[in-house]
Parts: sequence; C-alpha cells; structure tokens
Amino acid sequence: ERDMNTLRELVDELVHLKVAVIVTSSAGGVRAAKDATQTIPIVFTATADPVEDGLVSSLARPGGNVTGLALLAPELNGKRIELLKEAFPKITRVAFLCRTVVRLGNQRFREAEAVAKTLGLRLQSVGVKGADDFASALEAAKRSGAQALTTTPDPVLGTHRGRIIDLAAKKRLPAMYVASEWVEDGGLMSYGPDSL
Repeated sequence: ERDMNTLRELVDELVHLKVAVIVTSSAGGVRAAKDATQTIPIVFTATADPVEDGLVSSLARPGGNVTGLALLAPELNGKRIELLKEAFPKITRVAFLCRTVVRLGNQRFREAEAVAKTLGLRLQSVGVKGADDFASALEAAKRSGAQALTTTPDPVLGTHRGRIIDLAAKKRLPAMYVASEWVEDGGLMSYGPDSL
C-alpha cells in the first residue's frame, strides 16, 4: 500500500508539471497514472499481461490514453523451474516468491506448479506484500522445507533484488531469477527475456 501511495504522489506531481507523456514499467504505475489523468499519454514498457491486468481493452486496440509493450511469456515460469531442477537434480521442494497484492502472482504460480509436478517437485507459494516481508517469507519457506527459490517478474521484487539475492544466499537457497540483472547483482542464475 505504501508503494502505491508513493506512485500516486509521483504521478500527481507529473500531472501537475504537465509532462508530455508518462512512461512506466509497472501495472501499479499505469493504474496510478490512469487514475490521475485521462489526457496525458501513458506508455508502459514491459508489463506481463496488460489485458489481464485491466490496463488496456485489448492488445490490438488498447483504448484511452494507455499503450505499451507486453511481455506475454507465461511459459517462462515453467522453464525456470525446469532449469532449476536440471542444475540441482536432488531438490524436491521449491519456494516461489511473488507478491500477494498482484493478481497475476497466482496465475504465474499455477503455471509453474503444473511444470513442477511433472518434475516431481513441490512448489510452495511464498507471498509478500512488500519489501518488509522478504526476510520473514524466506525464513518461513526455509523452515517448511524449501531447498531452492524462484521468483516471478514484478517491479517491487526487481527494485529490491539485491536484498532478495542476499537473503536467498544467507538461507542457502539456490535461486533462479527472472532477468540477467539479478545475476549481474550477484544472483545465481536467471532465465527470461532481455527487455533492455
């Protein structure tokens, strides 16, 4: 909630400054901008599924003042699980870190869980609301038997990737991340599109 309040304040400031366009990389940023203006163009750079998130009417005809790029790649959640199992064949339980306030978190978990079952893995959903929950969430995952960790694309998780990487290392959880930036910051491995 604090993150959304901050986004709303920032967007309100941009609207007050009468900027020509608002560019954001998160569904929350788009929502905050849509709430603040119906006239300034809003461009999202890499949301997972803007139609499912309710940001646009359709990909072909987004409607209103919102448009952008979608990273529709649900199969990557399963591929991350496959690669994690390949790298650590003895693991049987994997923690899946996602935010509980994001509707797509459950969908991504179900996609990854289907693949995990075929590999003989038990996938454990580890939901967090924000950065204050990371340490307790990973501690709980470890206590309940998690032997590895995977994440889902999320701007809040990405913003705090250094902290997540450190916590996973301290908990001795080999982790599969969603983008190369995580590895560049010290994470073990990643698999995902290059959005830069």
